[in-house]
Amino acid sequence: MVKPTIEKFIEALTATGGNLSQTATLLGVGRSSIHRWVSEDEAFKDALEDARGKMFDECLTMSRIVALGIPDKAPDGKIIGWIAPPDSAMLRYLLGTLGRNEGFGEQSKLELKAEVNAEYKPREIAPEDIVEYVKELEREYGFEPEETYKVMVKELISQTRKGQK
Repeated sequence: MVKPTIEKFIEALTATGGNLSQTATLLGVGRSSIHRWVSEDEAFKDALEDARGKMFDECLTMSRIVALGIPDKAPDGKIIGWIAPPDSAMLRYLLGTLGRNEGFGEQSKLELKAEVNAEYKPREIAPEDIVEYVKELEREYGFEPEETYKVMVKELISQTRKGQK
């Protein structure tokens, strides 16, 4: 097959999510033809990089969903459970790789010393009150990122469930 127009190449890349084997099959050529086009033509190279960038963005979106989970909300907007629970391993991975410039992923030693009040009892929070509690914490401590909110919600739900057993 003759080299396609850049428009046809982009159309094929879009249809296959940038997968070279599938793009080659769709265009009726071998992978080596695509590699040759990309190495010889800057527009083809840019189109391939763009298609792969879009696929990477989609993967990041899915990873974010896996990491943060999908909350099950009551009609009033309060979290009542999880359609898909957050995955702390995925969250740590994303923060450790994508968050390096923000200080995540680095190992550091902390030595904490604190006096413990033996009379202190942790606040008990009903699952339906967790969202409002987290919003109070956000206002009090200046937390803004949605990720912080969801991680805190997961922890609070976990603590609440432990307290109910």
